Amino acid sequence: MKYSILIQWSEEDNSYVASLPEWGNYARTHGD
Repeated sequence: MKYSILIQWSEEDNSYVASLPEWGNYARTHGD
């Protein structure tokens, strides 16, 4: 299987944030 990964810079967090679009709400590192 192949998945997409989206890496974006977050000014608010002053860091890179990666997301996995196909995983929807299942891909989380922390938070609600």
